[in-house]
Amino acid sequence: MHTVRLPDPLYMEAHRAASANGVSIESFVADAVQLHLHDEPDGNQRVVLTAEQVNIIERGRSDIRAGKGLTMDQVERDLAAKKAAWLEANPR
Repeated sequence: MHTVRLPDPLYMEAHRAASANGVSIESFVADAVQLHLHDEPDGNQRVVLTAEQVNIIERGRSDIRAGKGLTMDQVERDLAAKKAAWLEANPR
C-alpha cells in the first residue's frame, strides 16, 4: 500500500465527492485513478446505449430540428446560475 499526497483543496473536493457517493476517500481516489488510467485517449471508446437512451437522444434531435433547442448563450447563462447557486450552498 502506498500513500499519495494531495493539496488540501483537492483533498477536500475528493472527500466531499467520496462522502456524497457513500464511499471512503481511499476507494474514491483509487477508482478515479483507475478510471483515468483506463480511459482511451484516442477517442475510440465504444459506448453501448440502451434502447431507452437511444430514444432519448432521438427525441432530443427531433426537438432540435423543430426549433425547441437552446442557444449556447442560454445554456451558458443557465449553467453559470446553477454553478453560482451550488457554490453558495457548498462553500469551500
